Amino acid sequence: MDSERDCLRAIVKKGQDWRERDRAETILLLAAGHSVQAVAEHQGLCREAVRIRRRKWLKSGLASLPDQPRSGAPSKLTDKQRQELGKWVEGEALVLPGVADAARTRIPGCHGSNDIAHGTEATGLCVETHPLQLEKKRDPEQFEQARVEIDELIKQAQAGEIELAYVDEAGFAPQPPNRSAWSKVGETHAVVSKRSQRLNVISALLSSGRLIMPSGGKA
Repeated sequence: MDSERDCLRAIVKKGQDWRERDRAETILLLAAGHSVQAVAEHQGLCREAVRIRRRKWLKSGLASLPDQPRSGAPSKLTDKQRQELGKWVEGEALVLPGVADAARTRIPGCHGSNDIAHGTEATGLCVETHPLQLEKKRDPEQFEQARVEIDELIKQAQAGEIELAYVDEAGFAPQPPNRSAWSKVGETHAVVSKRSQRLNVISALLSSGRLIMPSGGKA
């Protein structure tokens, strides 16, 4: 079992397929003694999905982690068209919507994003998501504590004891941040940074009904 744990940890840390990493993490959490409910909340899954992963692991072990071959309609893209997609992705640093737009204009009869994604992956490329997106996990205990505190503040505001402010901020920039991109399997994607001036806007809605909108500042 120790060797299997080592394999699971290696998959979670360096696995190329995010689905395999996610399934490996499920098994490690269950093996550590966490309940199905706790694992489901930690990974954002339903409890039945966790149970299915456990049953498949008990039956097939490490072989249960990769996706199994699926039946379906054959790819609408030829080998030549898939190679062209790969060249666009590498040469123009296109994310999936950009690849889809390019394919619709350059490949006759090509309309489906799924076919485009699968065709590009067939050339040895994958979508690499920014690590920060994968690390964000909601702590159930902290979330529940915050909910209780907010409920208490709302009651105080309704009783006229305090004035509660709901604050939100939004940022605007001509060049949006790139959180995901295509890259060769096993390699980290690199996108040339294009810095642009950013404008942050913040406002507050008070429990009394007043709206506070300070002048915007540049960051």
